[in-house]
Amino acid sequence: MRKFLEKLHNFKLLPFFVIVSMIIGIAIGK
Repeated sequence: MRKFLEKLHNFKLLPFFVIVSMIIGIAIGK
């Protein structure tokens, strides 16, 4: 359960990683 709470806490950073991944994907796409 503790690991689940840690993942839930890290979930706040998910939007940041998604944006970075999109930027990298667009850069590679071009």
